[in-house]
Amino acid sequence: GGAADAGFAVAGRPGRALLDDGRVLVGDGPTGCVANENGDPELLDPATGEASLTGPMTVRRTGFILHKLAGGDVLAFGGFPPGRLADSTDAVERFNSATGQWTLAGYLTGRRNVLASCELAGGKVLLMTNAEQEGLSGAGGAEIFDSSTGGSERLASAPHFSQPAIVSGAPLRDGRCLIARDGATFEAAVYNPADKTFTMIAPPSGMRPGNAEGAALSELPDGSWLYLGSTPLIFDPQSGAFRLVPGG
Repeated sequence: GGAADAGFAVAGRPGRALLDDGRVLVGDGPTGCVANENGDPELLDPATGEASLTGPMTVRRTGFILHKLAGGDVLAFGGFPPGRLADSTDAVERFNSATGQWTLAGYLTGRRNVLASCELAGGKVLLMTNAEQEGLSGAGGAEIFDSSTGGSERLASAPHFSQPAIVSGAPLRDGRCLIARDGATFEAAVYNPADKTFTMIAPPSGMRPGNAEGAALSELPDGSWLYLGSTPLIFDPQSGAFRLVPGG
């Protein structure tokens, strides 16, 4: 688990997290690999092909995202009780990868659904939300959760992505965060924690719009990021621009 493993979802799946020991924490529904009547999170071991249940969550939920901290623990954000789509939760939970247990880690500023996460310095996490999937919160945007204190700060302004279901986030080496989403149109932004602002990033000329069901960001050795969506792209943090992948 290096820097490229921390701060965003496994292979574009927000309900999964790759642990430092190689196991995968699955929180987006039973896998069928182990008896799981209550839909509790599961641990999959690719080395053995075996699965096991984690301890129960403090708040039963579905449709949430998992965020692995640089220290190895995993945070669960957002989601809603089974069968109650319009009743998002503000409770944040922490999974201890050593004990396999969940504990309450703090609260968001409101009951909202979280679409993507990106780790900032000092154990803080940037969270992207959207009005179309916010439950009772009533507004989209972003906030910063502090994993050391359990508190959260709502940002004054943030991009409102028009298609919230396909959002990815990645931590850049300079401390900023790249946020991108795919679909009928492409939208992306870079968050700068120094002044708490977002800068929108235009799609590259010649990009073909699509309807990708998911998108993933992977860091390349030179610090640029490969974006795998409807059209493969490369983001250069130095220039602040995307470019098409040759032959993509």
